[in-house]
Amino acid sequence: MARIGTITMDSVGYGYDSSPVVTISKPNMPILKPVVQATLDSASTTITGVGISVSGSHYIITPSVTLSSPTDSSNKQALVTSSVSSNKVSGLTITNSGKFYSDSSGVVLITISPPTGDSDKQATLSLQYDSVNDKVSGLTITNQGKLYDSSSPPIITISNFDSIGGSNASAVATTVNNRLSSVLITDSGSGYTSKPTVTVSAPTLSLSDFTATATTIIVNNKLDSAIISDSGDFYSSPPSITVSPPTKNATDFTATAIAVMNQIDSGNSIQAITMTSNGMFYTSIPTVTVDSATGDSNHFRATGFATVNTSNRSITGIGIVKAGKYYDSNVTPIVTVAPPTLAKFEIGEKITHKLPNTTLHGEVSAYNSVSSKMSLIHVGAEDGQYHNFVPNTDSDIIGATNGSKVGIIRAVEVNKISSNEQNEEFAANVSGTTLDFLDFSETNPFGDPGDE
Repeated sequence: MARIGTITMDSVGYGYDSSPVVTISKPNMPILKPVVQATLDSASTTITGVGISVSGSHYIITPSVTLSSPTDSSNKQALVTSSVSSNKVSGLTITNSGKFYSDSSGVVLITISPPTGDSDKQATLSLQYDSVNDKVSGLTITNQGKLYDSSSPPIITISNFDSIGGSNASAVATTVNNRLSSVLITDSGSGYTSKPTVTVSAPTLSLSDFTATATTIIVNNKLDSAIISDSGDFYSSPPSITVSPPTKNATDFTATAIAVMNQIDSGNSIQAITMTSNGMFYTSIPTVTVDSATGDSNHFRATGFATVNTSNRSITGIGIVKAGKYYDSNVTPIVTVAPPTLAKFEIGEKITHKLPNTTLHGEVSAYNSVSSKMSLIHVGAEDGQYHNFVPNTDSDIIGATNGSKVGIIRAVEVNKISSNEQNEEFAANVSGTTLDFLDFSETNPFGDPGDE
């Protein structure tokens, strides 16, 4: 995972008038995918942490971490059984605590079925008859019945007397726990020549009015306890218990985590994974997925810049802008420097050429980019004197239109009419190639500044 430290020049080149583009090859180390593993606490069915064996690489933003949801949704329904004592619900036993219940309310609905069987609900009495005195001598409860409203005792009815001058017997009832508890004769009556009959009014309540009720407490999304709030009555056998189904799903208990990036590594790899929620109801180790790195080799490519010596038009050195990352220390990266910009001259383009004590002016009459030869006409010096051109020592020829520069390496005068006139063929170095100044077809009076 090396970085670029320095760049050493193999060749300084020639013909550079401005800093060329420097390209450094991309880093060649592969992108490492993080390798992580979750830890499951089987007792609590929670995820206690995520370990890292490979930290990954090439990250430029913090990746997302995703844990798979619990996979086992079986036995999620809580189950409760009941027991009965003295016709009342006396106990509730949790046989399965279930799961996926909401902790927000802390309770769920629990329903106890009503008592069954009301064939013996009607209370009955037997009557004792005093035949000597023709009156009622006693009443005995033969069946207490049930479902009687304690706030409104049943009515006791004794049949009418059957002889002249008699009177009807009467009695009142008392109920306890919605059953006929006692009967009191308020008038024994008279004139009964035969045993009268006695009836008790029917109960006004139903079995459903005596259904037991209970409440529940949810802890850690499971049924923790079921508490009897009303034992009900008239149960001849244990009732069935129904607990409402859970309102959540396995996905609601998915563990969550975030990645913490390694700042020593400029945040390009993962230092740790921190749990933000341990989840619940895991029966097996979940799959942990970490987003792939968004950076690539181009993002971590080193960059540099070239420094140009404008005097000799060469590269004096290459500096590092960005050292890059993920370079293989055993493989030297390739550094490419763009070539000098090729000279471009147009027909009719004005040129200048500085000499030690004056400046030469001229006009391009021909330029062959293949042979790198240039012809100049209308050449003259500002001081009006005749000048010889010495290759490799004079300054560059500079074009006015495109700003191209060439250095003279050879000059040949093709047509010289007099010592005050010159036509010379120049050879110039353009981007490391040879340019000749050839075939001046017109006279070029250096000695006459008025001839342009």
